[in-house]
Amino acid sequence: MRNAVVGCGFVGKRLARILVDEGEDVVAVTRSGVSLEGVESIERDVTGTYELPDVDRVFYLVSAGGRDIDAYRSAYVDGLRNTLEATDAPVVYSSSTGVYEADDASWVDETTGIEPTKERTRVLLRAEEVARDAGGTAVRFGGLYGSGRVGVDRYLGETTVKAGYLNLIRGRDAASALLAAHEGDDDLYVAVDNEPVHRHDLARWMSERVGRPHGELVDETRTPNKRCSNERLRSTGWTPEYPTYREGYAPLLRG
Repeated sequence: MRNAVVGCGFVGKRLARILVDEGEDVVAVTRSGVSLEGVESIERDVTGTYELPDVDRVFYLVSAGGRDIDAYRSAYVDGLRNTLEATDAPVVYSSSTGVYEADDASWVDETTGIEPTKERTRVLLRAEEVARDAGGTAVRFGGLYGSGRVGVDRYLGETTVKAGYLNLIRGRDAASALLAAHEGDDDLYVAVDNEPVHRHDLARWMSERVGRPHGELVDETRTPNKRCSNERLRSTGWTPEYPTYREGYAPLLRG
């Protein structure tokens, strides 16, 4: 099978490695090229009309070039539309659990109703709609971490750690979730590990692991604050290699 990974960054590189290891062909589509063993790299600007080679499936993992709303719309909606025009292959779109704006620590999943109050949320939901209307799949990722993206300083040392839950997923598990979603029967999946973790608990655990004091734990809650369920994704047969933050962070902290 020939795969296009459009936007080959943190998750895309891990996905490409998995696919190459499985003997599949991979084309990485980026703005400035990427060097990965066994991967064909082509340079394209997805914000304009562009051409894709013939592929069997597409993973659209483009990140916005900035936090402003125009950058979001250009990357997530316009770029996705341009990609859909460039191929007839099924597309898996990388979205975010940030679309859930709940602040009461409630459980959320793919069936949870969303009434967006933020324009960024509206853009992400619109991009999901574009993908799903075209017969594709949207995957809502939790907080991504892994080698090169650990974030210890957010919880240890002279910092403030607010209350509230985190919904995490290690990078390699995010990549395997994309493959499971492509093979699944639904067109929307939440991709997180098996256990939401309270920020204070993560700070205490990290502190014990590395022997450094954690930051000041304050009662103020960081929003949004929700707990995401991965039940639908696990129903496909997907099992995270790192089922909780403990298994995921332990080898990173040893390094």
